[in-house]
Amino acid sequence: MLRKNLFEVQRLSTAALLAGSVLILGQTTAAARIYNLKSGEQVNTAPATKPMEKPVVKPAAAPAPKAPEKASEKPVVKDPEPRPARDYFNDGEKAASKGDYRGAVADYTSALAQDPKYQSAYLGRGIALAKLGDRTGALADFNMAIALDPKNAQAYAHRGNVQAILGNGNAALADMNQALALDPKLADVLVNRAYVRSQMGNNAQAMADITQSLKIQPRSAAAFLNRGYLRATERDLQSALVDVNQAIASNPKYAEAYLNRGVIQFALKRPEEAIKDFSEAIALKPDYAEAYFNRAILLSERGNTVEASADLDEVVRIDPDNAEGFLRRGQLLARLGDRALAIRDYDQSLTLKPGQAEAYQLRADVRMELQDYQGAILDYDQALAIAPNLGLAYRGRGVAKSKIGDAGGAASDFSQALGVNGEDTMAFQMRGQARMALRDTKGALDDFSQALRIDPRNADAFLHRGRIYRNLGQKGLAQTDLQQASNLYLQQNQGEGYRNALQEMRRL
Repeated sequence: MLRKNLFEVQRLSTAALLAGSVLILGQTTAAARIYNLKSGEQVNTAPATKPMEKPVVKPAAAPAPKAPEKASEKPVVKDPEPRPARDYFNDGEKAASKGDYRGAVADYTSALAQDPKYQSAYLGRGIALAKLGDRTGALADFNMAIALDPKNAQAYAHRGNVQAILGNGNAALADMNQALALDPKLADVLVNRAYVRSQMGNNAQAMADITQSLKIQPRSAAAFLNRGYLRATERDLQSALVDVNQAIASNPKYAEAYLNRGVIQFALKRPEEAIKDFSEAIALKPDYAEAYFNRAILLSERGNTVEASADLDEVVRIDPDNAEGFLRRGQLLARLGDRALAIRDYDQSLTLKPGQAEAYQLRADVRMELQDYQGAILDYDQALAIAPNLGLAYRGRGVAKSKIGDAGGAASDFSQALGVNGEDTMAFQMRGQARMALRDTKGALDDFSQALRIDPRNADAFLHRGRIYRNLGQKGLAQTDLQQASNLYLQQNQGEGYRNALQEMRRL
């Protein structure tokens, strides 16, 4: 995602690569990463906007003779002489190189107080403000830097990066185009422009930018990673894997590359390799929320629920505004049976991101387990207001309505679920039960038969259809269905169902 050597390189990786993937169930915006313009390697400093200037050293003036002090007078303390603007600027550069962006902002501001037309100080402060997340302030400073020097390619590049983060694709492209017009050899700007173009759906031009970038910097880890991303989005996973491996060969400490490779390994059905890559990304970058999130999802799928929950604890610790992290941790807590904490996490997720239909549905599911049927119905209502084609929410609401005795409302919801997914065996089965309560024998019989067409091992459907046949006096058909139900219940270790089936057979 984006970083700089005097400007940031957009990483077309983790979040973008994982968008829509089973591994990352939510999307995060691209984050920044610092690259060195000359080598393409990631560095850990905020580089200077220009070479650090040495202070001019003047010979000290001879001290003035002191007047004799009177015993009753206190010595007069004079304000120190103001320092030259370049001294403050150099202090800002030092602070930025150490990651002290707040200190850097203060120093650049002091430099500008001494020299309001200090173009490099505006650029440096804009970069530091962008690091601190103050994009409005950063844009204002980049605007001033450009006004003072309209041919400063790096100022356009930085402003383009901020515009890209803000989702202003056309403005970002305009700035990056101008930066490249001023300096066509800015390889990292080509990588950034490729990202913007890919987000705007123009993969062909994005690939051309990556190709040009690699001509300028043949071992650019960022360029290889981004080309791998583009190929992954086009489902050319093997070529994508080759590119990400190249990125790692160029920069073995490139955490984003390991994360992307883990995603590709997952897509290639290599979960063990994927987990190793996510773990390596975490080892290189201990506060890497996306890597913890991905590993949590994979661990969860493999049944390692406790470890997965621990990883999601890290996600929300590192990024307390991560709505997706709270949502997925809520799912794991529900699976572990801690329903109260699960609801708390769903609440927090919805506070951070109110329009999540899935969060309302999942919270409703937990309310169902707590037998809070009215609360569940309200949550299902919210989910369906946001996503009218959410079949699971219709089905869940139908169950809740059946629990409070609203068989007609339940049957209607199950029909809605079947309108979304006509092969939903559980919706057929449960609508059959609702129709039995409504004394719609024929409709119920049809529904149980449909459920069994889709899933011939649905013991409940056999049991209910067997009851209908018994009530209709068709003992042979009833006997066959009830016997099949008892066999399936036994095979599936469902003791209560097995006993119910035997009891029904004794009534024949």
